[in-house]
Amino acid sequence: MTARQPSYRSTPNGSPTNSAAVAMPSGANTTTVADSALARCQGVGRTYGTGERAVVAVYDATCVVLARDRVAIMGPSGSGKSTLLHLLAGLETTSTGQISWPGLEGHPRDGAHRVGLVFQAPTLIPSMTVLENVELPMLLTDTPTGEAADRARAALDLLDLDGLRGDLPQELSGGQAQRVVIARVLAARPRLILADEPTSQLDRHTADHVADVLIQVSDEIDAALVVATHDPAIGARMRTAWPMHDGRLHPATTRQFSAANTDRSSVDTSARRGHTGSDHA
Repeated sequence: MTARQPSYRSTPNGSPTNSAAVAMPSGANTTTVADSALARCQGVGRTYGTGERAVVAVYDATCVVLARDRVAIMGPSGSGKSTLLHLLAGLETTSTGQISWPGLEGHPRDGAHRVGLVFQAPTLIPSMTVLENVELPMLLTDTPTGEAADRARAALDLLDLDGLRGDLPQELSGGQAQRVVIARVLAARPRLILADEPTSQLDRHTADHVADVLIQVSDEIDAALVVATHDPAIGARMRTAWPMHDGRLHPATTRQFSAANTDRSSVDTSARRGHTGSDHA
């Protein structure tokens, strides 16, 4: 695959900006954003339990994700990042507020490959090989067998996992298993990619390469990419940051990008062919 450089609009002083990804203060009106929004949250909250045992994971979040956005939800563990991703993926229901997916033309669970979620916890099927795990979501949505196999192999190759195609999940390290999950999402080519701490079990070198691949493939398939992370180095690779603390989503900040930042999204897998990394289990 050949990476495509991200395009930026410039402010009058020449600094790049991206006005697509928006995290707005509570009470803000998102209806001014075009209906091409892949996901739109308006005053969304999520509470677990009731009464004295109620735990509020997300408070009054308002945000918009458009096509080709690159967003980092930044915050410490327990800040509500994972819950917000699950809400954006349609895996959880809101306790308050509204969430819609106008640009996806329906709920994420009602259509094939609208949204791909990289879970933080292992989600591979133990009885299936690495290749079969990556192929499975495509086969379940009637992708032709040959095409599913080709796309699965290409995704595994991008993440330096081509030598593990026949292995079972129990034969993998924690970091290798995490990369297989990422390959499974990328092979399906969703329009919105949501990644929950995708590099948490990886060494620095491998984490940077995974970030490269996520950005490159997102560019090539015109997908939006939203990454929840507490790693500043990964967060810095995204165009927009959504700070999140104690369940509260704060106004977005847009980063300035130099040529060095954008050039990193071009992945040369042949140059990495001999590197296995020291994935942390």
